[in-house]
Amino acid sequence: MNPSTFVVTPSLFRALLFGSLVLGLVGAVIDVVVPGLVPEVLWQAQAEAAGGEIRLADYVLMVAGVVLLVAAVVSVYGLYMFRRWAPLFSLLVTVATVPLYPLTGASVSSGWAVGLTEVSMVLWGAVLAFAYAGPIKDRFG
Repeated sequence: MNPSTFVVTPSLFRALLFGSLVLGLVGAVIDVVVPGLVPEVLWQAQAEAAGGEIRLADYVLMVAGVVLLVAAVVSVYGLYMFRRWAPLFSLLVTVATVPLYPLTGASVSSGWAVGLTEVSMVLWGAVLAFAYAGPIKDRFG
């Protein structure tokens, strides 16, 4: 395939969007569903480091997490349906998540969880890029 003739179709755009969503969800739950992927000693160390007390940062994360989850669902819907507002809204939701990462603290994840999440984020980046460039951007009218 000649890269200069590569065209992202609406079907491919939606497949990338769906792939990002599915891989992100699987990456988020795989360590809970398959706990053997992370050694028990690491789970215990994470629980000990957390201390058991709920911090102010935890409350911020809970509230922001619910708001951003709803915003992400709206964002994915808007991108899937090629709504005019969706690219900017999706970009803003993505940027809004970045300041929350330091509040999460240290965490333990399996290689599978990290890998699936990374691929999900790369696909999400591709979705955002295609929403702003090429023939797909015209679909957002």
